[in-house]
Amino acid sequence: REQMILGPAHWMELAHYPIGKFYQDTGRVRDLNDLAHRDDLIDYYKAFTRKLKLENHIRTGTRITKISPALEKSKKTFIVHSIEQSTGKTKKYSCNHLVFAVGPRSVIRKLDVKGIQHKYVSSAYTHPNDYPGERVVVIGGGRSADWAAQELHDSGRSVVYVMRQEASSHLNLISASQYLPYYQRWSEILSSEQERMGLLYSSKVTSFERDGLVNITTPEGSVVVQADHAIVEIGGDPDYGLLSSFGDLTFHKKRDNFRFQLNQMVVNQATFESVDIPHLYAAGYIAEGTGLSVIGFHAGCFLIAGDILSKSAEAQ
Repeated sequence: REQMILGPAHWMELAHYPIGKFYQDTGRVRDLNDLAHRDDLIDYYKAFTRKLKLENHIRTGTRITKISPALEKSKKTFIVHSIEQSTGKTKKYSCNHLVFAVGPRSVIRKLDVKGIQHKYVSSAYTHPNDYPGERVVVIGGGRSADWAAQELHDSGRSVVYVMRQEASSHLNLISASQYLPYYQRWSEILSSEQERMGLLYSSKVTSFERDGLVNITTPEGSVVVQADHAIVEIGGDPDYGLLSSFGDLTFHKKRDNFRFQLNQMVVNQATFESVDIPHLYAAGYIAEGTGLSVIGFHAGCFLIAGDILSKSAEAQ
């Protein structure tokens, strides 16, 4: 099954290999302004690594558990602690420069309420076919939750969408995002007699009962909804805990009306080097000043590469 990501294909391309060229090379007929499909995008990134002959430099199936300073007598700067997920074997890597690009959802947020362990409660949305039955509660408020609620609605489910945000905030996002097809669809849903889409703003789930009853607090009072499934799609945070050995970090609180909400590492804007940890570079969404599209990462990556090459030359 192909799951759409929530941005046009050309937003997600990397330098040196345009995604349009990848579509052409692989015989895929796609509009670059359409939302990219997950399967297409994974194949594109794999093709990118082959084209630049990067396969031997990538370690898959490896989870990083900690990043620590190297010993003072060492000629290296960092020690990266890892574990091979298939074998449980631990391994350490050392380096002089480190690019920290863990992404904005490396630690998935948890909804701390009673009953979250019940089988009808899912921690993330996948596909409408994974949720048989008629009644689904979606908890969230960001783009992923918007997509889940809309796709379930359009597949014939009755949806109750529970959001902490006020109605004005959500409606402003929909209005400002009409260049994206799924927000055009949201406008259609809201302007019609949307009998199967219940929107609960300024609300929160307080518990899940064993029999599918979901308790919700709203501005008008408490309500109970009978559900076949409940989907908790509340996003995640960067795993800054990996850097705990370096003490407190300086963050920039990135907040905008397009649901981009996370703490970004404060960096030197000329090099993207952390202001707290010399020789460590923040990349991607977690770098101060970076916006929503992957193509926007290019400027930062070029600056990072340039600074590492410059420092490496000076050290020789």
